[in-house]
Amino acid sequence: MLEKLASLAAERRKTRDQDRALGEINGMAILLRSAGSIARMAEERPKPDAEREPDYQERNWQRHEQGEARAQKGYDRSSTRRC
Repeated sequence: MLEKLASLAAERRKTRDQDRALGEINGMAILLRSAGSIARMAEERPKPDAEREPDYQERNWQRHEQGEARAQKGYDRSSTRRC
């Protein structure tokens, strides 16, 4: 049993750096997606509602806010911090 645990730990150590890198990439993708959405909202909001892209019309603002809230909950800040 101890040998199997040691073997599993050794296997995990082999992929630790790759797993961490994938986590960082995922965190950065979340940030990039949020930044793009926020920037686009900033461009669309000054326009009259009828002239906005449909996804950015006032009827969809709550959905955007909920999406950003979910993204913040799912984002692990520690994965992108530098020590």
